[in-house]
Amino acid sequence: MGKGSILIVEDEGVIAKDIQLTLRRLGYTVLGRASSGAAAIEQTRALQPDLIIMDIVLKGEMDGIEAAEFIRDGFDVPVIFLTAYADDEHLQRAKAAEPFGYIVKPFNERDLRSTIEMALYKHKAEKKLRESETIFRSTFESIPDPATIWEQQPDGRLILTQANKAALEATGGSMGAFIGADLETLYSGEPQILANARKALETGQTVREEIHPTTKYSQGEWFLIDYARIGEGKIIIVAKDITKRKHTEEAFIKRSRALQALHEVLLEIGAEVEMPVVLRRIIEAAMSLLDAEHGIITLYEPATRSLRIVEAVGMAEAHTDDIIPAGDQQENLNKLLEAGQPLIVARWEGCIPKYADADAITMLAVPLLPQDQVAGILWLGADSEKRVFDQDDVWLAEMFATKAAVAVERCRLFQVEREQHALVEALRDTAAAISRTLDLSEVLDRILTNVGRVVPHDAASILFIEGSAARVVRCRGFAERGLDKDVHNLRFRIHDTPTLRRMVATRQPSIIPDTRNSPDWIDIPEIRWARAYLGTPICWEDQAIGFLTLDSATPGAFTPAHAEQLRAFTDQAAVAIQNARLYRELQTYSANLERMVERRTAELRRIKDRTEIILNGSPDAILLLWPDGTVQMANQAFCDVFGYAHSDEVFGKPLNTLVEASKTEARESTLQEVVRQKRAGRVTFTACRKDRSTFDAEAAIAPVIEGNRVVGLVCSIHDVSAFKEMERMKDAFIQNVSHQFRTPVTTLQLYTQLLLKQPSKAGQYLQVLNDQANRLVSLVQDILEITALTSAAIAGRPVALADVIESVALEYGDRARAAGLTLSTTTPGASLTVQGDFDRLAQALGELTENAITFTPAGGQVTLSLDTQTEDGKPWAVLVVRDTGPGIPPGERERVFERFYRGGIAGSGHIPGTGLGLAIAQAIVERHRGHLDLVSPGEAGGATFRIWLPAAGETAPPAV
Repeated sequence: MGKGSILIVEDEGVIAKDIQLTLRRLGYTVLGRASSGAAAIEQTRALQPDLIIMDIVLKGEMDGIEAAEFIRDGFDVPVIFLTAYADDEHLQRAKAAEPFGYIVKPFNERDLRSTIEMALYKHKAEKKLRESETIFRSTFESIPDPATIWEQQPDGRLILTQANKAALEATGGSMGAFIGADLETLYSGEPQILANARKALETGQTVREEIHPTTKYSQGEWFLIDYARIGEGKIIIVAKDITKRKHTEEAFIKRSRALQALHEVLLEIGAEVEMPVVLRRIIEAAMSLLDAEHGIITLYEPATRSLRIVEAVGMAEAHTDDIIPAGDQQENLNKLLEAGQPLIVARWEGCIPKYADADAITMLAVPLLPQDQVAGILWLGADSEKRVFDQDDVWLAEMFATKAAVAVERCRLFQVEREQHALVEALRDTAAAISRTLDLSEVLDRILTNVGRVVPHDAASILFIEGSAARVVRCRGFAERGLDKDVHNLRFRIHDTPTLRRMVATRQPSIIPDTRNSPDWIDIPEIRWARAYLGTPICWEDQAIGFLTLDSATPGAFTPAHAEQLRAFTDQAAVAIQNARLYRELQTYSANLERMVERRTAELRRIKDRTEIILNGSPDAILLLWPDGTVQMANQAFCDVFGYAHSDEVFGKPLNTLVEASKTEARESTLQEVVRQKRAGRVTFTACRKDRSTFDAEAAIAPVIEGNRVVGLVCSIHDVSAFKEMERMKDAFIQNVSHQFRTPVTTLQLYTQLLLKQPSKAGQYLQVLNDQANRLVSLVQDILEITALTSAAIAGRPVALADVIESVALEYGDRARAAGLTLSTTTPGASLTVQGDFDRLAQALGELTENAITFTPAGGQVTLSLDTQTEDGKPWAVLVVRDTGPGIPPGERERVFERFYRGGIAGSGHIPGTGLGLAIAQAIVERHRGHLDLVSPGEAGGATFRIWLPAAGETAPPAV
């Protein structure tokens, strides 16, 4: 690709040709040549060159300068002037044409190339600058907020140079008149604007600030202004109108502060429980929150559809307890009650004409809705000329009223609860007072004394039902009127007395608000002074046994609430009366019952003592159980077997806690079967001691039956671990003996049959038969030997262990030499003796020696030695048999003393033997109260067997 295309405008052909050749040599493309200004314009239009080299002086009507000006304005193609003239006139004209360079004739190739490159670069840069300016201008105009550009002058002043469309519209076009104005002068009242502008110019960083300008050039009140440097000495200022946002924030802050104040007020109100105090604080707090001058709370009474003023602050304080009817004329009041919505009333008289003298008061009424029902109304009033309520006030008042209604309802519930609590306290104290005695006369006096705490009255009477009549048995309040004796003589036929008849039939209290206006009241001279009556039946087991009646000289003194309270009191009194009545009967039986109890207690004590003697005298572990399997009693034998210090440790525990978890199902099944069938049963299980160790046990469970009902269980538990172990050992022994006998017997059978079939091989077969017969004899002898060791007695005589070693060495010396082994002995100089049987100890040591000789290869060594050791603080004599054989593999060491176990080496090497030698040796050692152990470092490391025997005088052999 070429460096650029060039049009040459030169009227002298030789020069033009020279320029053309030079340009091509430099790598440029020459599009053509024009010799006049007009031709240059036409070729520029047609060829669109990147650059024009134009001679200033051209022939014709248009010289090069005129042509360059036309091309600059029409085609935006850069021009380099080519001239041989350097006079001032031509230079001044050439400057006006804004050329991109000059080439003075004659020129050299280097000057031509550098001038062309600079012209192309300058044109390209100017083009980009113009495009950038176009984009900036477009962007500047598209900014939706008012924006202005300021340019710093040499004297430091910032002059307004541009204002976008938004700035002009925001100022009603007036901003355009300030183009060229000084920033400091224009905003003289806002020094922070100039300071922020200079800061942005100096640092190059964008500065942002919210201001509330005093100088008004637009309708806005608050602006967010950004200052940003856009070039050397230039700054753009963008002002965003945030008046609406600030008003929203202010409203939000105002509401937040109001809510905070509301929260604090409600916390204070919530701390109170007294209704009058709460109501007054609600009004005062509402007046403070909403800047009101008057406040009223009215409670709604649905029965009369009216409002009663219960608390007021301000002009209506004198009207507290007034009733405001919600009649047809009260349209606003009816809307409040029906819709339950807040209401702004222009004039106080618009709701309550009674207060017409307050017509200058505007009201804000908010319903109190504790349970979505209008319970009352909060009224707030203010002078209409000073205060006008708006929707923000409605919102805040409604929020406040919602919480205030909850506080009012809480106070009401607290009052109800307090009244109920007081009633409960009175009833409790009364019940306690009248129940402290079982004397009937004293009980009746206390009832009449305490009933006044429940229901206020002037006189009270207690009547008992005797047949078809009721008689006054106690009264109070009549003596002051001189009527006490007269009332005590009164009797009423229940059928003829409406109030008593109704109470007997309904078991409900009866109220007569005014005795003089009631057809149910019977005129009796002694109680003619009574104007109000309240009676309630005294009931026991849903039957009326009497009446408690109250009289008052005040009409309407008793209410349904009083009736319920008196009824609750009478329920307590009925219990006390009935208890007092029964007390005399109980006293009659008391002495007899005590004697019976004493006799029965003595009998039970004797039975218990006998039972404990029997249980504790039994050697078996015995439990007494409840039918559900929990423990009632355990004897001492049980505690000893199961590891408990005392039987109380298992009292109340289920039997399952004494049984291993996996075995509880069988025990539970047996227990249930015994209870169901009412007959004894047995179960074998794994028992758990206190320390969680286990043993095999068998339990015999028998029911304790009283009147065809199982009232308990007797469980006798036996430790059968030894029997179980003997059974396991017997089974294992039989299996091993059977296995050991099976091979030689089978071989005898086989070779006998072969001998019968092939008499010619009698010599060979008879030898095999003889070997197997000898094996059987040896096996039988070993079995008899080990059986004898489990039951035969060991004679307790002193035995010199050195003599035992010498005896064994002498017996097995020839056998060792025949096997190519060295048999040596090592014994201490001092005599070392034990209590036991010389022959049996020699037999045990011989078994170990024979085992060592059998398994040690030729060239090896077997050593018999005697040593002393101390273990667990006791002296021991130790007989040691050490060989240099292959040793015993780790996996077989735990089994070498098992009966009939021969190990892998004996099996793979076909070494004869019964596998009972080590078992016989171990049995002999254990009969001497000693133990036998094995030390084998591993394969090819030999084996060492040690017989540990108690030194003489430490442990005597068992007397079997």
